[in-house]
Amino acid sequence: MFYLSNGCFFLQRAREMGRGKIAIRRIENSTSRQVTFSKRRNGLLKKAKELSILCDAEIGVMVFSSTGKLYDFPSTRLLTIFSTPFFLLLKSLISQADTDVFSDLDSVNPIACFS
Repeated sequence: MFYLSNGCFFLQRAREMGRGKIAIRRIENSTSRQVTFSKRRNGLLKKAKELSILCDAEIGVMVFSSTGKLYDFPSTRLLTIFSTPFFLLLKSLISQADTDVFSDLDSVNPIACFS
């Protein structure tokens, strides 16, 4: 668009297309919510992997879905920690949908799992 101001023309760029801002609140549509969760989870795990590689950082990410499924990313040295009995127990408890995971974890001593 051209505008005339004090005898001079100015060229104003049209608004560029880009990502719009979204309100951070719960998505009511369950299908949209699941798709968003899947995309953002994959993006988060990808960023964790990239950060681990680029910066030689030790990264551990655990994401629990609304259905209780566990998704995790351990960097190389954390892989041994994610394979400890504590985390294996955690994964198995979460896979059981009818079990209240957190009440069962009260009886687990995480320090004993690492020794």
